[in-house]
Amino acid sequence: MVVFDVLGPVQVRRPDGSSWTPTGLQGLLLGLLLVHVGRPVSVDEIIDALWGGLTDSRTTHRPQTHVHRLRRALGPGVAITAEGGSYCLAAQGCDLDSDRFRRLMREAHQVMASDPARAVDLLRTSLDLWTGRPYQGLDHPLLTGEAERLEELRLCALEDLHHTEIVRGRTDAVTAELPALLREHPLRERLYEIQMLGQALTGRRADALATYRKARRTLAEELGVEPGVRLRRLEQDVLDGRDLSGVAPAPHQAGEAVSGAADGVADPPEAHVQVQQVSRPSELPGPPARLCGRTDELALVDHAVRSRAGVIAFTGVGGVGKTTLALHWAHTAVNAFPDGQLYAALGGFGPDAPLPPERVLGGFLRALGLDSRELPESTAERAAMFRSRVAGRRMLILLDDAATADQVRPLLPGTDHCQVVITSRDALSGLAVTDGALRVPVRPLPTAESRHLLTEELGADAPALSPDTLTEVAEACGGIPLAVRLAADLVRDQAADRLQDLLAELRAPDGRLGALSRRSGSGSLREVLARSVHRLDDDAHLVLRRLGDLPGHSHDLRSVRVVTGLERRAAARAVDSLVRAHLVDRLPPRRLMLHDLVRDYARELAAVQDGGRPLGEAFAAYCEQQLRTARSAQAMVTPVDHQDPRTVAPLFDDRASAARWLDCILETLLATAERAAAHGSLDFAPQLSALLRRHLDEHHRHDEMERLHRAALRAAQAQGSPSGEDTAQHNLGILALRRGRPSVAREHLRASLEIAERIEDDERSAASRNFLAGAYAAERDLGKAVHHLQESIGIYRRLKLPTVIHPLTNLATMRRWTGRSHLAMPLLQEALALAEQAEPADRPRYRLGPQNEMTAVQVARRDPQGALHAAEEALELSQRLGRWPKASATLAWRGTALWQQGRTEEAVRQIRDALDLAEAHQVSLGLATAHNGLAEVFRDLGRLTASEEHHRAALEHAGVAWEEELRAHRGLSETCRLTDRVTEAEAHLAAGLRICEAVDHQDTADLRRMLSAG
Repeated sequence: MVVFDVLGPVQVRRPDGSSWTPTGLQGLLLGLLLVHVGRPVSVDEIIDALWGGLTDSRTTHRPQTHVHRLRRALGPGVAITAEGGSYCLAAQGCDLDSDRFRRLMREAHQVMASDPARAVDLLRTSLDLWTGRPYQGLDHPLLTGEAERLEELRLCALEDLHHTEIVRGRTDAVTAELPALLREHPLRERLYEIQMLGQALTGRRADALATYRKARRTLAEELGVEPGVRLRRLEQDVLDGRDLSGVAPAPHQAGEAVSGAADGVADPPEAHVQVQQVSRPSELPGPPARLCGRTDELALVDHAVRSRAGVIAFTGVGGVGKTTLALHWAHTAVNAFPDGQLYAALGGFGPDAPLPPERVLGGFLRALGLDSRELPESTAERAAMFRSRVAGRRMLILLDDAATADQVRPLLPGTDHCQVVITSRDALSGLAVTDGALRVPVRPLPTAESRHLLTEELGADAPALSPDTLTEVAEACGGIPLAVRLAADLVRDQAADRLQDLLAELRAPDGRLGALSRRSGSGSLREVLARSVHRLDDDAHLVLRRLGDLPGHSHDLRSVRVVTGLERRAAARAVDSLVRAHLVDRLPPRRLMLHDLVRDYARELAAVQDGGRPLGEAFAAYCEQQLRTARSAQAMVTPVDHQDPRTVAPLFDDRASAARWLDCILETLLATAERAAAHGSLDFAPQLSALLRRHLDEHHRHDEMERLHRAALRAAQAQGSPSGEDTAQHNLGILALRRGRPSVAREHLRASLEIAERIEDDERSAASRNFLAGAYAAERDLGKAVHHLQESIGIYRRLKLPTVIHPLTNLATMRRWTGRSHLAMPLLQEALALAEQAEPADRPRYRLGPQNEMTAVQVARRDPQGALHAAEEALELSQRLGRWPKASATLAWRGTALWQQGRTEEAVRQIRDALDLAEAHQVSLGLATAHNGLAEVFRDLGRLTASEEHHRAALEHAGVAWEEELRAHRGLSETCRLTDRVTEAEAHLAAGLRICEAVDHQDTADLRRMLSAG
């Protein structure tokens, strides 16, 4: 069995005793599969995790390549299966230390009351598995979220360990270890509680009170809140001199504390106080048919109940599954509450008014055996009587669909013998502050779990849907279980010839809410959302409609103020109302986000209540505000040449906060640009395109760049602006060239050139010809490529512009590609001389390109010393100018130069560094160059299998870089010849010859002769 260690740096330990520490994309892929072990991970999720959702012509094949490599690295004992556009790491044959950790925790909880010594051993064994932060070194939000969940469980295990040690009477050991834990986690109230218990039980009541004062001071300073009800009650018990041995029983008492423990939920000793014999109500509704996912939420609730958190509140948007989750947990834990269960549907967000507390209390008291004639009139008296009737009893109280904290508060039993579970669309923040409630947010399901739920709901008799269609429908439901179930009903009931129409409706943002609301009454998704919205005040309603009508998903308070006209405090209050109602999520850094289906509903409200153009003139003001913010962020993150960030209004504290804002707001900016281009704010898209082009390029956000440039093109065409159209066509051409789409690039760059010549913009004409040459070169039309470069050089020389350095360098590159490196040298020398004549501030960027190319040319000329000299400056300039991600090819050429000097070990290390850099930033040319470099070194060392693998990898990544394709074919021909595979050798040689003939390569005649000689 293969052991996977994730509770620290990720490590794979094989049955033969060897180990492997995955890094880079391999580590990220393995981490993603391990988080979902036994469950499918879609190719789209893998692409999003490994490449940030970036796609090009080769993207769909990349996951397959990386999965193949991962299978090879893991060995035959681990199965990674492929099915329906997904990959799954089989649980069989895998021993995951995080699973062992969870398993040991469960075992400890099952024996905690009956055998605390055994529980301690199990907990210590579980904690010994940890070697650092989970998934350490792997940076992805999904892995970060899993790491945070595991860290929370580790802290829960530590708390359970120390509490159980107190149960065993080992208070001295606990109080010695707790101070360090509290310094690390000063906001965890249970740690203070355990320390206070330990101190009080050893006669150190003054120390216990000092611990309480420290807890109160820390919570007030850091969070602005008072300690929770449990900590306050413990302080009072210490002040009163109460015997606390019942709170933490001695070992000989622990065995008596078990009574109907279920699934690790222990029955505390206080439950055995003799009470008056009264009715044992059993009011829970039946268990839900199925629950999908929610393992983390259930684990947190189990831990909270063991920690005697008397009130737990599930909060979230309507339809997200709060009641299902609460009922599922309640039925699994029902045996832990021998004195019965009470249930009330509070109607907080139903069609009628919420149920008054006095009516609920009346029902509870009757269930507890009181006659209606005995019930007092006032709410306060009924609440007091209720508290008296449940005192000392171990009961479960489920309060479903609460409206507010005020509705719930009279229903609380006032004792932690009873467990209260609440569900609400409201945040119930008042309960957390004053009543110590633990709020458990119930968020939309991940796509994989939504798809699993959809499959379960459809059942075997439903129309067969392809895996991709299942994923699409699940995504259209936005992770809302109610929406998933409604979608499943629609699919099941749909006639076969109408199924495609239904699926199209579900896919369309303006159609899915209508489709999911066909069921009339309270089961309609639109009705569920309406019941959340109708309680909003006018300002909150206005903000919701405006947010729904704004393009994109992510907004901030500044945007709210611009589109509503509300002053700051009113806007903030309205937003707070929406957050409390779970209609808007507040995300860092200070972002506001609507769930997709909530946004659809808000857009419907805006169309009905505000007319066809609800934003009106506010949209232009919103665009201007977004531009100002984007300009400020860009000035800090990617300042353009000669731009002083101080000339832009500073809206961010530092570069990191500006970068976070750009990352969060990017989709909204793009959607705004597209709407602006279509609805009159025509300056927005071109200005945003100019602002963000370099930032998006450096982060490989090519899909986003294309959307933005196309919006700029539409805006320029609508304005009748030739120069704007020229710029957009030019940018689209450069982007297509970088994405390996030369024919598309050629069309855009030709359009740019035609416009530039028509409006007599010579500088743009020269620039378009320079890039147009790149498109022709990628298509192996070197005649046209050289022609356009020579034209570009002529125009730049006539204009006396230093940018002539760029076509000079590109012409040198083409000379090298065709085996004429001796013709490249004069061009590069001229380019470097011109760079020295430029302004001092411009020299580094003008020298970088020629020095990169000089490194490759000197390697081709077999002048390793000259190559190393050029590489040294090129790499230093790459670091200084922030171009390091694109330095992988130069690093690889430097490695080849070291090999030419006979420094083989250094060469392999250097080229592997280049490979890692290119892989991390998905630079195809760097990948192909590095693989070919390693292949040549390994062939020289006699490692022919490794050499062949790397040459084949170079072919995979070469794309339009035919010069590296040619290099790989020639290398493979040589490797096949050395292994007596003559037919394969000739096939590769023939493939290389075809490239040489197409580009008029210097070595064409030599390859033809070799092929003829056999």
